[in-house]
Order: sequence, then C-alpha cells, then structure tokens
Amino acid sequence: METATEKRSLLQLVTKWLRYRDQERQEAKEPEPYAGISQKLIRAAYRNDPLGRFLIEKLRLNSVGFFLLGILAIAFLEGLGLLLYALIPTLSASALMQYLFQWPLVILFWVVAPLLLTFYPWVTRSPGHLFADLYLDGVVTQEGKGLPKPLIAVHDLMINQLSDKRWVYIALGITVAAQFYWITTGIIGEDWEKTPYIGSNILLYNTLQMLAQAIGLYMLLMGVARIIVTIRGLFKLFGNETNRKNNIKTIHIRPWHPDKCGGLGTLSKYAVRISYFIALLGFWLVLNAYLSVLRFGIQHSLATDTGLWISVIGYVILAPIIFFLTLGSARHAMLRSKAEHLRRISEQLDTAYKETWQSDQGTSVNLSKSVQEVKLLNELYILAYKFPVWPFDFTTLRRFVIAWIAPFLPIGISYAAQFFIELFSL
Repeated sequence: METATEKRSLLQLVTKWLRYRDQERQEAKEPEPYAGISQKLIRAAYRNDPLGRFLIEKLRLNSVGFFLLGILAIAFLEGLGLLLYALIPTLSASALMQYLFQWPLVILFWVVAPLLLTFYPWVTRSPGHLFADLYLDGVVTQEGKGLPKPLIAVHDLMINQLSDKRWVYIALGITVAAQFYWITTGIIGEDWEKTPYIGSNILLYNTLQMLAQAIGLYMLLMGVARIIVTIRGLFKLFGNETNRKNNIKTIHIRPWHPDKCGGLGTLSKYAVRISYFIALLGFWLVLNAYLSVLRFGIQHSLATDTGLWISVIGYVILAPIIFFLTLGSARHAMLRSKAEHLRRISEQLDTAYKETWQSDQGTSVNLSKSVQEVKLLNELYILAYKFPVWPFDFTTLRRFVIAWIAPFLPIGISYAAQFFIELFSL
C-alpha cells in the first residue's frame, strides 16, 4: 500500500505540472525591477476578471492545467450526454455517438478547444513578462536604479487598461448575444434539425454544452482584449523617441544584435506565439465552416451561417494585420535608429572626403591615410544601410505564414483525398 508520504509526493508532482509556483517564491527569484513590472501587470490583467482571478490567482493553473481542464470538461459533457441519451427512451445514445465521433468534431473538441485554453493563462501573463523582458534586454534605456520615465508612463497606462472593467462587460455582452443567436438559429431557424445522424434530438446535448461554450467564448474575448492592450502599450513605448527635457534616448536599438532583430527578439517571439493562438482560432472557424457545408451544402451554408463565413474571412485578413501590428510598433524606432546611424556616418564621410580632396597631393602618406579613411567610412555606411527595420527575420516570417495557412490544410487534405478516391473508383 502507498504510504501517506508517497501519496503526498505524487500529489506534489501533479501540482508542479498543473500550477504556477507560489507567487511569493516566484517574486523572490525574479530580479528587480522585473518582478515589479511583470507582477503588477499580471495582477492588473485579472483584477476585474472574476474567472481569471479564480483560475489564475486562486488555483494558479498554468497552461498544462488549463489543457487538462479542457479535456476533463469535454469528457464530462460527452459522458453526461451519452448517459442521458441512453436513459431517455425517446433519444438514442448511438446516434449521439455517431455525431460526436465525426473527425472534425473530434479535432474541435479534443484538440483545438483544449489548446485554445492553454493560451488563456499565457496571454494573461504575457504583457507583464514582455515589458519586463524588453527592459532587461536593454531595449528601454536604463536611468540609474529606477525605471525610466517613459516605461513608467507605459506601465501605468497598461495597468489602467488591463484592469478596465469595460473589457469584462463587452466580453459578457458579446457572449450572451452569441449564445442567443446560436439558440434562435438552431431552434427557431430549424438549423439543428439538419444535424447529421441525430437531427433535432441534438437539442438536449446543445443545451448541456451552452455553459461551457459561454465560458470558452468569454475567455477567448478577454484574451483578445489583452492582446489589443499590449499592442497599444507597445506603440506608446516605441513611439517615445526621446526624453526631450534631458535629451535622453529611451529606446536602444542594436542593429548588430545576433537575434537579427535589432535586439528585439523578445518582441518577435511574442508575435510568433500570438500567431499560433490566432491559428488555433482559424482551425476552430474553418472546421466549423466545413461542418456547416456538410450539413447544408455550400450555398445554404453561406446563407445560414453568414456570421461564421464572415469570421473565416476576418481571420484571413486580421491574422497578418495583428502579427504585423505587433511588430510594426517597433518599426519607427528601428527606422529612427537606422537614420541616426546613417546621418552620423554620412557627416564623418563628408568631412573625410572633403579633407582628402583638399589634402596636399604631394604628400602620399597623408593622402593614403585619408583615402583609407574614406573607404572604411563608405563600407560602414553600406553596412548601416542594411540595418534591419523590422523586428523579425525570415524564420519568424516563415513560422507565421505556416501558422496562418495551417487551419486550411486538414480541409484541403480531406477534399484532395476525396477527389483521388472518386478518381480511382471510376
């Protein structure tokens, strides 16, 4: 038999995988001012979000914990549904099982939905970690022991916007409206009657999953709100060209940095992770559109599920916009840095060229040194002209493009397989 110590050790191991470390221990290990920046923004992100406060502050669930929570919720809903359909004589558990085990639904419920949940704690904590990392990476010029004034201004703005209750009200309003629209089109519009394998008997199961759908949509909308606030904060941070009073530059771009992003590799990584989150949303939308086509046919689907198709088009358009907006926040700062380098080199090059032109032609040694200086400055100018002006490299762009088109691959493969099967069966 397992001893109490062994059981406690197993529980601690499980807890380690599913929860963040205790906040006090975490802050003690984080260097100042990292803890001050990150923890204040993290707390602001869920301060007025009751669901986030419960799951992230009280339970301290990490991404793995949220994934497992999603799996358990799906298992509970499907298990309860199958049980009720088996017990109620007018319903059929086998019909529900046939409906639930369609491959698009299996991917939607058991893969995409839990993976979407994993981004909720990350997108809640990421604004704090992002701005703290930008400071530690030296992107924001340090002023003695305290935080630079521009970063303090952005920090305060972010706290106010992240904790704004209006985001909660907007998310709740959209969630309620979406659920009302789903029910009215399903029952009054008779869309649910055309559900494959089960027809209008899907009503009970859809009723069971209403609460889970509402919670999932609310979490999604709150995640999007935090992305919007983060992008606004980035534009404010990188838009501060100088501290005019003291003539101190606030943003430090390092063109020769090995990350090939001017020292903004942290921002590049954040944008890539956001693109993965958006790609999962794309998977959700595209698979639902595919199910809609199977149920109604393409023409009736466009008329019946208009909002869904508008969302798919919105994904295609908005995904690259959000990606490039996130990175574009630093573009003007990088352009200013490049222009400043070119201006300084150009001034030295003009001076050296003028001195060479006016030098004593009879003194070959002085002339040789002057010509050599001009050549070196010219090479330096060419090098500075190649400085990056976007905080990403080809690898980052490739990852985004793959994530962007990935939601359409399962449907494309399905149709391609169906085409070849029909072709060879002739």
